[in-house]
Amino acid sequence: MKVVYISNKGETGGAARSQMALIEELRKKYDVTPIVLTYSKGILSKLCDEQGIENYALSYEPFMIGGGSTKLRKAVKTILMPAYKFRKSVHDKKALKVISKQIDFSEIDLIHTNTNRDDFGAILSEKYDIPHVWHIREFGDLDYDCIFLKLDAVKYMNSIKGVFITISDAVSRAWIEKGIDKARIYRVYNGIDTLKYDSETKRSFAEKDLKFIFTGTLYENKGQIQVMKALLMLPKEVRSHITVDFYGGGAKEYIDYLLKWCDEHGIADRIKYCGFSKNLNNILPQYDGAFVCSKAEGFGRVTVEHMLSGLIVIASDSGANPELIVDGVSGFLYKSQDVKSLCDCIIKVYNNRECLPQITETARKTVIDKFTKELNAEGVYSVYKKVAQQYGE
Repeated sequence: MKVVYISNKGETGGAARSQMALIEELRKKYDVTPIVLTYSKGILSKLCDEQGIENYALSYEPFMIGGGSTKLRKAVKTILMPAYKFRKSVHDKKALKVISKQIDFSEIDLIHTNTNRDDFGAILSEKYDIPHVWHIREFGDLDYDCIFLKLDAVKYMNSIKGVFITISDAVSRAWIEKGIDKARIYRVYNGIDTLKYDSETKRSFAEKDLKFIFTGTLYENKGQIQVMKALLMLPKEVRSHITVDFYGGGAKEYIDYLLKWCDEHGIADRIKYCGFSKNLNNILPQYDGAFVCSKAEGFGRVTVEHMLSGLIVIASDSGANPELIVDGVSGFLYKSQDVKSLCDCIIKVYNNRECLPQITETARKTVIDKFTKELNAEGVYSVYKKVAQQYGE
């Protein structure tokens, strides 16, 4: 089976990492020959080159864009909307012309677009009448305030020959509410390479101090400010033994706002901003726990990475988090957007050290049983076979 993969513009996020892990596994264990299209010559192109995977860099543009991480950025994006649409039209036409000369599409069995933000795969699907798999990896509105550049975008998505893969039941429900054809949705959980993470270290949690990590883009909907407010609310005798390190990029003005807030409220000694890191899997063993406080996490790749690494995960009860974590059994859930609930959850973890080792072991087993790259590839390949059967390929 020859499959063209459409990569998303952001190469450092969870979607890109999930795509490459999937391609590697499908190539190794199933009869899939990948051709990867990337937005530019970058990390993904280099990985493909290293593995001998045919790939082409094209400047296609998304048809769904983030709404902006601050009020000013949101306003600017709204004003620039006509310019975004024009740029997309120009870039997509150029990319289509270039790739049509590089690939013999009569030999292609399937086109797989990595995220819901991109429609270049759909454009190719329509032009060459090839079945299309659209991977929906986020809510779009609830998590990133995304805006469609195309009118009747959901109607357009439904009109494309093929199916949709969602990464959680929560994402499935959200897109069904938007109007995506329920009968064409297949839920396949993301999977990680378990060998890349330290799943052997056993923590006793006997030390009085607990060190937490919070990874991901620093952005209002990710919930970093909730952790800061919860720390401020903690009894002093607990707060003095809790530290949180934040890893990730983000808008400079928002990062500055968070750091200033910590300074003004006297908790700067409890918080550290560490910037973006490419080697989080090597850093995780330094920590006891992790926060996942997103307003709406589509899956939570970092959540399962933390669980596999033996960290106690404290997560909001929104999005896909309840699908990954059973409260009090494989981690802890607090009421989403409720700082008092988060504060109480931290206190519960701090005061109940004796149960934490068993919870981390259960969490590790959960990941190994449900969220590996092998299971992810098996699920996706099963969808490929159904699509091939349905469309007679």
